[in-house]
Amino acid sequence: MFRFLETIRIKDGTKQLDGYHLKRMKRTLGTVPLPFSVIEFSKILQVPKNLQSVTVKARLLYDANGYDIGFEAYTKRDIRRIILKDADTLVYDKKYADRSQLNILTNGLLPEEDVLIIKNGLVTDTSYCNVAFTDGAKWYTPNMPLLHGTQRAYLLRKKMIHPKRISVLDISSYSHIRLFNAMIPWDEAIELEVEESIVRM
Repeated sequence: MFRFLETIRIKDGTKQLDGYHLKRMKRTLGTVPLPFSVIEFSKILQVPKNLQSVTVKARLLYDANGYDIGFEAYTKRDIRRIILKDADTLVYDKKYADRSQLNILTNGLLPEEDVLIIKNGLVTDTSYCNVAFTDGAKWYTPNMPLLHGTQRAYLLRKKMIHPKRISVLDISSYSHIRLFNAMIPWDEAIELEVEESIVRM
């Protein structure tokens, strides 16, 4: 089984943020080379003809020894409620294929629910998304996420979101939260009212 995972959005046959994904994969393996070249990476992401007119989730499993790629039509989850969960010892600094620690946190949730993971009193991510909060003027993303997502990196570079230390006690000072990831760009992000959607179980 391959150790790491990248999920890459391909819309109407066009690869999105592929350069960010490539950079993260290189960072993940460190001094060990990727199992494919940059040119091969582009070829790997060629979508099957029957999926070229829809938004596609490319699921790339890899490590230093090889890779496996799969494609599927993507449907965004309809998240309506976010449950605060403490997980001080959770480590997910690389996009591991093994999500068992995250799955424990989401066990028993309804399809429209997700968790907002709190580490040592600080807000990080949900189980699948980076997050941002707004005070009505700017959008702020936790400066210590579980995972440095590719969409997050893009938004930070464009100064559409701003890194900030956000404690669990700060949440109520914001009006809305947005959930986004490689498959959910900013203009399609899940946006919810903080007061109505975030709860502590």
